[in-house]
Amino acid sequence: MRRSLVLCPLAIETKAFKRFGKARVLQIGCGAAAVERAFHQIVANDPPNFVVLFGLAGALDPAFERGSEFVASDVSTNSDPNAAVMEAPALSARCSPTPARARIIECATAVRTPMEKAALAARTGAQLVDMESYTFARCAQSMGIPWAIVRGVSDSASDTLAPEVPSFIDAHGNTRHLCVLRALLRRPSLFGELRSMRSASNKALQNGAFLADALCCAMESAS
Repeated sequence: MRRSLVLCPLAIETKAFKRFGKARVLQIGCGAAAVERAFHQIVANDPPNFVVLFGLAGALDPAFERGSEFVASDVSTNSDPNAAVMEAPALSARCSPTPARARIIECATAVRTPMEKAALAARTGAQLVDMESYTFARCAQSMGIPWAIVRGVSDSASDTLAPEVPSFIDAHGNTRHLCVLRALLRRPSLFGELRSMRSASNKALQNGAFLADALCCAMESAS
């Protein structure tokens, strides 16, 4: 039986979905290359009837609060200005209430500062930024699999991500705890920043997991 499948780049996202969701879930690692590997090695061998990318994203729109969750309305990429924007497929009519939508842009590197976020939003019209959405949508569409993207907001448009944060995650999406510890020893003030981000991320992942699982249930019941 073909079922829905949820793909999570990070271990914390996978853990959150397993806690709150019931659909199949796989941790795939960070970035566009990880998404491509997942589709070639996993999805192609057991194609689902619906696939969801679930996890965290940074807000570019000042109205998007930390801890909130959104479904992608469309996705674009920052790496190719000539690439066409991809519209998300229509969701099942069984998905009620209608989830909040967001325009998402994929960037190869972290967009850390309010100035960088504002410039990206002004240039592209995007409201959220992540590292996988466009590649995920392109891969799903090329295989003819209906898709959706659910992202929770870990940092707002006015937040500055600590420069150490990108180094805390390895290529497989796992937290490098020793790196976190070393960074905290070098800069103890980082503890407050990480605690605040973790609180927002936990809220976003809980709400997002329920939403992603609801989409899967709606799609399966409609098929």
